[in-house]
Amino acid sequence: MISYFDSSVLLTILLNQERYDEAHSLWSNTDFCLSSFLLRIETNISLCRTHKIFAHKHDYSWLAEKTDELDEMLENINYKSMVAIFLYI
Repeated sequence: MISYFDSSVLLTILLNQERYDEAHSLWSNTDFCLSSFLLRIETNISLCRTHKIFAHKHDYSWLAEKTDELDEMLENINYKSMVAIFLYI
């Protein structure tokens, strides 16, 4: 199955949010992961923002761990330019 992923799916998995099981199942059962180049930027910004907001709960090792997890996930993504994506719609 080919699936397009946006930042909400990856962040749901990384942050163990509501609907984690659905997001993880989608991620795990996809044969071909597709997204735009913005995914890397959006997810990294969101992780940094989450760390800043919840600094009282998470130390810097949390951010490093989550960034490493994100990098592993992003290695599985096939990136397409936004122009190419809009041409298919």
